[in-house]
Amino acid sequence: MKTKHLLMALAMGLVANFSFAGGTGALLPAATAAMADDAKVDVDDKWNYIRFLPKTSYIARQKACYAFYPGAFVNPQAYAPYMRSLAEQGFIGFILKVPVGFALLETNAADDAKADYYAGKYCTKFVEGGHSLGGVVATDYVNSHPNDGLILLASYPQDTTSIADQVNTVVSSIWGTRDCQTTPADIEASKPRLPANASYVKIEGGNHPQFAWYTDDTTGDCTATTSLANQASIVRAETLRVLGLYNN
Repeated sequence: MKTKHLLMALAMGLVANFSFAGGTGALLPAATAAMADDAKVDVDDKWNYIRFLPKTSYIARQKACYAFYPGAFVNPQAYAPYMRSLAEQGFIGFILKVPVGFALLETNAADDAKADYYAGKYCTKFVEGGHSLGGVVATDYVNSHPNDGLILLASYPQDTTSIADQVNTVVSSIWGTRDCQTTPADIEASKPRLPANASYVKIEGGNHPQFAWYTDDTTGDCTATTSLANQASIVRAETLRVLGLYNN
């Protein structure tokens, strides 16, 4: 336990100037419901990731797959509705689990998803994504895996990471105008560290915790002025667009 605390302190020191999601809140009911198997999707909660597998009796499995790094200390299940919505369109998805909920302690967690049996059988391309600090780590991963795509939710590369020269990497940065943790100024300042052809999706009234399904009391004056459902719909549509570009 002491070792874990030390590692967490060291990792937090690396991102002292980066605001990241704090997942101390409770799961919303929709997150719990999305963890159950149904006629369309099988959910397998493994020790290192949660896999959302489309049932072939419902829809053909797509060739692009998605590995997602949660925000710091956010329960991975908080992203279950997001990943299920993609699986319902045929995309195999993985919500990655990292030590003490801090992605910097296992930056290569996406490798576990790529080693999954179904990933090996169906996935020809991968896209990595992440919320807040999870997006920082996803960017670092894509920096060494330039054939993969990248989706950032309220996130941006740390100062020491640039993928600006990866012009063939599809990158989408999705952010909310009511975010006190990843501000519009942060997004603007990060643009030189991303490819010039990266896409930027602004969610009017969106805030930091509404990229997942959990309660959060750290928003301060940045309460969302759009609904969770609307924010999720925009994120889902953009994610499907990026996955579609890798679906060959």
